[in-house]
Amino acid sequence: MRLFQWDRRFVGVGLRTALAMVCLTVSIQSARAQSAPAPPPSKLAPAAGPTPQEMAACLRLIGAERFDEARAMTQKLVNSYPKSSRAHLFAALAYHKDRRYQSAVPLFERALALDPKDHVVRTFYGWCLYNLGKTDDARTMFNEFLRIQPDYADAHFAIGLLDFEADKIDAAAERFRKAIECAQKAGSRSDEAKARARLADIHIRTDKLQLAKQELKRAVQLNPDLYGAHFKLSRVLQRLGDRDGAARARVMHERVRERVRPTKGHPE
Repeated sequence: MRLFQWDRRFVGVGLRTALAMVCLTVSIQSARAQSAPAPPPSKLAPAAGPTPQEMAACLRLIGAERFDEARAMTQKLVNSYPKSSRAHLFAALAYHKDRRYQSAVPLFERALALDPKDHVVRTFYGWCLYNLGKTDDARTMFNEFLRIQPDYADAHFAIGLLDFEADKIDAAAERFRKAIECAQKAGSRSDEAKARARLADIHIRTDKLQLAKQELKRAVQLNPDLYGAHFKLSRVLQRLGDRDGAARARVMHERVRERVRPTKGHPE
């Protein structure tokens, strides 16, 4: 059985949530592997890829933003399993999550070359390409993944961003609404929140401020840590003449931003 296989437990969740869920899946697989009786030595096959324990250890380092240690560990995985798509994916993530996107590209490419059916690579690689400004390539990655998992909210959200930035407003609105629908089906409050915040951007651009207010209020209810939505809400309320509400939203923006992403003495 293929370890760390993508399935519908990952549909409709963002990348951070996906990593956490992957780590949980790996932990379960590791526990099962430890409890299962060991096969006789004659039937042991050479390892084709990282073990659940190795994958979990990498994810812990990446999640803790200990990127130098993560890169050292994932390089060992690449050396140990040179034909493993998953080893190269983890190596790419150690750069990608550190925002060193260009360094992640050849590792994502190698992962796909080794296993074109390892579709989870496409979601991460799509965001990597998006952050490098390679919008056409990013769109291709997300569309290819949606052909496999059509209800994946984060991919619809990503294409919505690409459409919005290309001034394809109607197409972007449709994608954000689709992302909201998929996130609701998957029970992902964080993905629904960010899609609603972006749908509010469209309402702001088209001067539909009441609709923007509704979406932003719902976004911060779903995910109070979405500090950018608090800021947008303050601007919308100010334009609507609700000065007290705008002031409260600004206070929430500053409070949440400092908790979620501390300035640490330098500008954000």
